[in-house]
Amino acid sequence: MSESDESKSLSWKQTDLIEAEMPACSVEWLSDQELLAVGCYELVDGETSERKGKIEFYSIDEHGKYKKEHDLQCAAILDMKYDLATSKLYAVDSNGFISIINKEKKIEKSFQTTQGLCLSLGIKETSVAVSSSVGSISIVDKQTLEETGWMGVHDDAEAWIVALGPNETMFTGGDDSTFCLWDLKSHETIVRKKFMCGQTSCEWSPINENIIAQGGYDDTIRLWDTRNWRSPLDEQHLGGGVWRTRWNKDGTHLVVPCMYENCRLIQVDSSNKIKELEKSDCHSSISYGGCWIQEKSLISTCSFYDKKVALWSFS
Repeated sequence: MSESDESKSLSWKQTDLIEAEMPACSVEWLSDQELLAVGCYELVDGETSERKGKIEFYSIDEHGKYKKEHDLQCAAILDMKYDLATSKLYAVDSNGFISIINKEKKIEKSFQTTQGLCLSLGIKETSVAVSSSVGSISIVDKQTLEETGWMGVHDDAEAWIVALGPNETMFTGGDDSTFCLWDLKSHETIVRKKFMCGQTSCEWSPINENIIAQGGYDDTIRLWDTRNWRSPLDEQHLGGGVWRTRWNKDGTHLVVPCMYENCRLIQVDSSNKIKELEKSDCHSSISYGGCWIQEKSLISTCSFYDKKVALWSFS
């Protein structure tokens, strides 16, 4: 990182705020298609826990405004990731399925990985990892969706987050208040850390494979160096629950949906110190989603019960 990059602190300004047709749980930018996918999740019947969902697709005009392009009816969506190498959107749902959505906005393939809910997914090279509400992780082939591995990782507690890392490693965080780094070859834990609350977020830095941003229901974001797990490089209390941590492509900033405390824009300097720059004020319910639209200098965030999807320009 150059000195000029280090000294630059981003700020944001809201350019649009819309209401999805259902509660919004996840946003993901399809960069080569210039579309934003909004994953939605609605409880139909509280007694039976029946759920339904959809993925709404939006283009963004030159003024930073959303325009609805397409809807895909499906099960309730809990997480999505876009794979630029194949131009495919991967989504996991409340019925325990992972699905591939193609450029035509159709489900190309689906595979059931659990009898519970799928909660998150991570993509790396040829594999996709899917976490579940019963504490398990399924590893599936990215092209065929055939299961190539299965691991019970969080003792029947929700495995809120999974992320695939370098050198056949995997990070998981669960409602048992632990996060773990796993060796995928041996299925053994490399690191296990116990906290006071469930652990819900993790993402490797895009520029340094040794750096992880991580957080949980303890309202704290932490930066870790995977070569030394004794204590985090830095940590900051953000409030509300750190649901996801999303790096920009330069590894200098993070968008952090903080559940009950809106969304935050975080700077990470060259010394791996955390600085909060901005906090949104438009999400009146649980903030679950955030993503970078970096080529347009935009950020998208979403929240659940109020169905809000916001757009921010940053500079």
